[in-house]
Amino acid sequence: MERELNSNTIFGHLANFISSGEIKVTDLMSLSHYKELKKIIPTKSFDNLSDLKHQIDDKYSYGEIRLVLDELA
Repeated sequence: MERELNSNTIFGHLANFISSGEIKVTDLMSLSHYKELKKIIPTKSFDNLSDLKHQIDDKYSYGEIRLVLDELA
C-alpha cells in the first residue's frame, strides 16, 4: 500500500528525530536560515506560528520556523 505524503508531513516526521539526536536541525534546514531565525524569533512578539510567519521574511518555511521555535522553548 502506498501512502501519499506531502513534504510538510515528511518534514514533521523527521523533526521528531531531533530530540533523540539522530537528526540535527541543520540536517533539515540550512545553517544560515537556522542562525538567522535564532536571532530573529526572540525579537518578535507573536500569538502563534502563523502570526510569526507573517512578520518575517517569506524565505523561511513554516517547518523551519517551527524547528527553531521548538529549540528555543
